[in-house]
Amino acid sequence: MGYLSEVAVAIKPNYYTALIDGIPDNEKAVRELISKAEVHSHEDGVLIHWPNIKWYYDECERFMASLKNVDSEHWVFVEIGEDFDDNKNDGGWWSNPFDLSIQRSIYMRK
Repeated sequence: MGYLSEVAVAIKPNYYTALIDGIPDNEKAVRELISKAEVHSHEDGVLIHWPNIKWYYDECERFMASLKNVDSEHWVFVEIGEDFDDNKNDGGWWSNPFDLSIQRSIYMRK
């Protein structure tokens, strides 16, 4: 079955266009990766979301390389792995319209 993660990227609309346009035509695996995502558009941003994905394949690394070609102040990346402490944050657009972030809380029944 493999190790699954939840992954999301929020990116400003014009930088999303630059990201997609910047992926070479021969990168079919990266384009297919993006096509499998849930993409939500807002006038101030685009949210790319993979609820359950094996985020360790080569096309994921190549997607991240393309994303990092965009100035990090225009996007934010979060990943939550199956292990409790396997969380990643990257980018700097924390005031995005989706409030994309990782949140932790304590739950208890009284």
